[in-house]
Amino acid sequence: MLLMGLPGSGKTTLCRKLFESRTNTCSDHAKQFSVIHICYDDMMPDKLLQPAMSPASTLPNDIPLEQATSELEWKKTRRDVLQAVRAFLINHTKHEYEEPDESDKNDMLVKFHELARQRNVKVGCGNLVLLIDDNMFYRSMRYEYYQLARQLEVSFASVYVQCSVDDALRNNKQRSLSLPDSIITGMAARIEIPAESWENWVSWKLGEDISGVLEFISQALCQPLHDHVAEADRVKQLSQQESINSLLQQADTRLRAMVSEVMKCAKQTGVSKIEMRNYAARANASRTRVMDALRQAASSDISLLLSVGLQEEFDKHMTE
Repeated sequence: MLLMGLPGSGKTTLCRKLFESRTNTCSDHAKQFSVIHICYDDMMPDKLLQPAMSPASTLPNDIPLEQATSELEWKKTRRDVLQAVRAFLINHTKHEYEEPDESDKNDMLVKFHELARQRNVKVGCGNLVLLIDDNMFYRSMRYEYYQLARQLEVSFASVYVQCSVDDALRNNKQRSLSLPDSIITGMAARIEIPAESWENWVSWKLGEDISGVLEFISQALCQPLHDHVAEADRVKQLSQQESINSLLQQADTRLRAMVSEVMKCAKQTGVSKIEMRNYAARANASRTRVMDALRQAASSDISLLLSVGLQEEFDKHMTE
């Protein structure tokens, strides 16, 4: 089950309440379940925690070139979590416990099994609910888990933890590791509220009783997904989007290199600090305009521009 919402909205609080209620006295065995809380923040290395809370889409357009590496590591860690969830669910649905290889002692999967031991959860036995605690503000992030659930024919559900921006900002300031306000307001502007039928969601707010969420989980456990659902068009669209995203990433990397080259040449000419700042502003503005144009272009146009005209487009905007 996915828990989505702004930082400070109460997702982790809800996870704690669900865990505390896991030993509910429901007489229907099919509705009883164990809980494992998988918090993305806890899975991230310390050096990636800030980028993890600040994905590229919420950062300013003029992020330094050296930050690109951290963003790629952040995305890789997210993929690692998804793959570990897949492996853990396969282990559980086989109704048998397999200790991860000793050689994989730093792997995400080992962390998951350690969480299971801490919660006295017997992998492979009974109903298990994985609470995936993350902002999940893009629908594409949630769809990855829906696909996984469908492939493994397990249940899928999500809870949208609602919270006003003001409340999220206030709650954030009470955290030991708070985020810049701009990250939360930026995420609030971009969050994609659950709307499609496959998302199977319910909403919850801090202070509300969790009985409705518990009943929602019980119903979801009785309705596992099946892999025979025809989604050829959606898969094709996602594949096309992944291709476009890859081309855009290549273009952005090359444009950042061009910005760096402009600054290097300017520095060699001995210009003043004020002029250097002007060069930086113009170069980043040029990169932004080219990227905005590419996002509106077809994938074939992006490929062509990458091959023959990216530098020309960048130079053209620099002289405007």
